[in-house]
Amino acid sequence: MARKIERKLAVFDAETDPFLHGRTPKPFCFGFFDGENFRVFWGADCVEKLLAFLAEQPPLILYAHNGGKFDFFFLLQYLGNPVRVINGRIVEARLGRHILRDSYAILPIPLAAFAKDEIDYSRFESDVRDLHRAEIVNYLRTDCVKLFELVKGFRDRFDDHLTIGGCALKKLRELHPVESLNANHDAKYRPFYFGGRVQCFQRGILPGPWQVFDVNSMYPHVMSGVNHPCGAAYSTFGGKDFFRFVIGRSRPYFIEFEGLSLGAVPWRDLDTGKLEFPREENRYVCTSHEFEAGVQLGLISRVKVIAAHVCESTVRFDKYVMQYMADKIRAKEAGDKAAEIFAKLLLNSAYGKFGQNPENYRDYFIRRAGEDMPEGDEWRVHTDAESVQIYERDSQRHIYHDVAIAASITGASRAMLLRALHSAQDVIYCDTDSVICRGPGNLEINPTKLGAWKREASAAEAVIIGRKLYGLFNGDDCVKMATKGFSLGNPKKLFDCWRGAEILFENPAPNFKLDGTARFTSRRILREYLD
Repeated sequence: MARKIERKLAVFDAETDPFLHGRTPKPFCFGFFDGENFRVFWGADCVEKLLAFLAEQPPLILYAHNGGKFDFFFLLQYLGNPVRVINGRIVEARLGRHILRDSYAILPIPLAAFAKDEIDYSRFESDVRDLHRAEIVNYLRTDCVKLFELVKGFRDRFDDHLTIGGCALKKLRELHPVESLNANHDAKYRPFYFGGRVQCFQRGILPGPWQVFDVNSMYPHVMSGVNHPCGAAYSTFGGKDFFRFVIGRSRPYFIEFEGLSLGAVPWRDLDTGKLEFPREENRYVCTSHEFEAGVQLGLISRVKVIAAHVCESTVRFDKYVMQYMADKIRAKEAGDKAAEIFAKLLLNSAYGKFGQNPENYRDYFIRRAGEDMPEGDEWRVHTDAESVQIYERDSQRHIYHDVAIAASITGASRAMLLRALHSAQDVIYCDTDSVICRGPGNLEINPTKLGAWKREASAAEAVIIGRKLYGLFNGDDCVKMATKGFSLGNPKKLFDCWRGAEILFENPAPNFKLDGTARFTSRRILREYLD
């Protein structure tokens, strides 16, 4: 067995040309911090200076925040194996004797959510940056020190983990030892796994008053307060046996049925991939949580049960949720921002790990000119860049954590939202754990209670254009806005968009691909093309 190498923790960060659509930014400065020493490498040759410095250091585990989508690509031709890529993000790679990690994989938040200085990025332009060197270096130092503090705090608290999902699942299983299952189980219950409900009930410029209510920690609430299936043992019932032995009992189940649903249960559009909630007779699959909510609310009728799959074992993740809710409360009271962030991330990251699909995972291999090819016929070229070739293959790791648990948790969340849609007054929009409406109706309002609803905002006017595209206003003041995938600049442009104007968005931030090239997204937003 190979001896484990003791590695010192360190972080680094790159400063580059300011973002400009179509211009690939180049680094002009790197910062390095190991908890004691801060070093700066400035100039057009900053990469070479950083590499020369690292070559003299003992083995490090070296983090960069969002490095797998940005900083690592300035070092691409020097990276080595093993390399781990998740959703296009390099989460781990070798750099000589060092291990590079993307801290965003364990801390998926902007660094500004913890602490970050402000600076005028126009001072990063090549013709003026030397004049502002001291200010830029101080800004870089703060980023490095704060990132080190976050990463060290996380590792001290939770040990060494590659991703927040893996960490959360490990901690959950210490309190609730649910088992991993297999591909057959996954194939059978994955069709019941859907995401959150996002829906426009009215569109246009809508006079208020309007209120926004959202749930205090919806997913942790349903994880701890609802029974969920666990394990491989299921019994299947159909027809009259379902109504005699299954419905109305406390054990969760998955149901396939034909019938009329008035927006109660999800349906996947196979052409667009969008999640819809039809008001029609159809064949549906869903969890017991939303099926029984729909029946109780009179939204499901004319039911012909095809099959109901009832799990023999159930679990509530109450110990896990209560532990990290208590951690979050203590941290907030103590003013410990890092610990509060950790607790929030652990509370919201475990359930999704149950739903991971290893069939979508890939292994990667980096090969530089003159180096050996990867062993095995299953490898195929992913990218053929100027400095490196990257190969991929279907992942050799097939771990199925039990998709039925993820399906049940998300189904219970949609059921909770469905009841809120039925209770609240004149709902015009919903998104996963929130509603925009005229009034709360019978919703339990409590700003802190787990699973209760809190008032997030009030507004005199709303403009609802489409999913993830709306704004709430009090006069010229925008109190809440969603523009997923692009930035408006001026929120009032939402009114122009609804009236027919085209909005052009050109993202100044690059999207680095594994071949090292930077691509830039552009979007033309037109009302008639939205859902």
